[in-house]
Amino acid sequence: MEKLITTAFFVVTIFVFGLLSAARWTISSKTISTDEKRRLAGCPHLRLNRQSIAAFPAGFTLFYNDRFAFRNALLSTINLAQYKIFGFSTSPRVLTGRNDWLFFLDGGDAEILRGVPAITQNEIGFFVRLFEARRAWLAARNIRYVVFFPPSKCSIYSEKIPAGFAEPNKRSRQDEVLAALKANTRVEAVDIRPALLSGKKVARMYFKTDTHWNRLGAFVGYLAVINRIREWFPSIKPLTDRDLRMYDYNFGNGDLACMMGLRDLIPEVSCACCIEKQRAHFSSNPALPKLTDESHHKDPFATEVNDPALPSALCFRDSFMQMSFLYFGENFRRIRYQWEFDFPTAIIEKEKPDIVIQEITERCLARSGLFNNPPEVERMIPSQLFAVRPGDEQLAQTKIVGTN
Repeated sequence: MEKLITTAFFVVTIFVFGLLSAARWTISSKTISTDEKRRLAGCPHLRLNRQSIAAFPAGFTLFYNDRFAFRNALLSTINLAQYKIFGFSTSPRVLTGRNDWLFFLDGGDAEILRGVPAITQNEIGFFVRLFEARRAWLAARNIRYVVFFPPSKCSIYSEKIPAGFAEPNKRSRQDEVLAALKANTRVEAVDIRPALLSGKKVARMYFKTDTHWNRLGAFVGYLAVINRIREWFPSIKPLTDRDLRMYDYNFGNGDLACMMGLRDLIPEVSCACCIEKQRAHFSSNPALPKLTDESHHKDPFATEVNDPALPSALCFRDSFMQMSFLYFGENFRRIRYQWEFDFPTAIIEKEKPDIVIQEITERCLARSGLFNNPPEVERMIPSQLFAVRPGDEQLAQTKIVGTN
């Protein structure tokens, strides 16, 4: 009887799991996993040829696994045990550091973590040309231009990186790019790292379980940039710590924790900052997207302040501005935020801003393929300031003005 009950329980369990999993087959392959940051596998199409038949089992396995009932809960339990007991990351994109700090191993951060490969003269030349062309095109239209690179967490908290990584190069990619821009261009590039390094002596500037800075780190970065902009526009009055209300809260959905399947399972206490008397409000042009929605967080939006004495701005951004935009919004009568690595001149012509703010995460300096200038912008710089996209072996004789 005992064997019969065990067998019946096993069969019923398999049947129920199979039935619940089959009910999830209707989930579209366009669905993005909020934890793994990828699209779910699609169901393979079976065709009457040898290649299709041979590939079908593996393809269907991926499709079925992504829709297996309670998959996320089961994986989270296993992943949490491995992390808590062995300090092991179950994601190849996440590195476990000292004192429960997590680091990103993708998107350019691996180069920063390991300090290799060092940036080449060809890469430096590419960025010199890229940013100087943008500055010159804007200057011809009487528009200011400022660039800053929010540093990767490993640049500010290198002491939390685990043993076993190569000694980082004494000069990072950001060091080299900033030095080249200063020596060879008129681009206003703000180095915000000193402010963050100083700030971390007082409070934590980054999340432990996320790739980004927290609200306090974002505020410190904002101050470094806005104080430089204020030199051009004296009507700007930067926020101070007296304008903020700070409080601690439990943060559980860090992107690195989610990549490990540990959403809300390894929460941390972080600092939040709210503006006490906020003047900026969201504009209806363009319509405000749901910024917390994974499928809409890259959509453009704008904030406005009813103060004609303030300048207007256009901000080309990535994810780091998500924590900073409310601070910047207080200092511009209108500022539009556009997730963009290229240089869309049509948007600039439409907005007619007084200044373009370019925010680019440091790790993107290892991904030059993200950036392009339109032909009319490229024509704005002198021919001797010549550089090409790294990797083009036919143009290995790149020369950068003022460098060896």
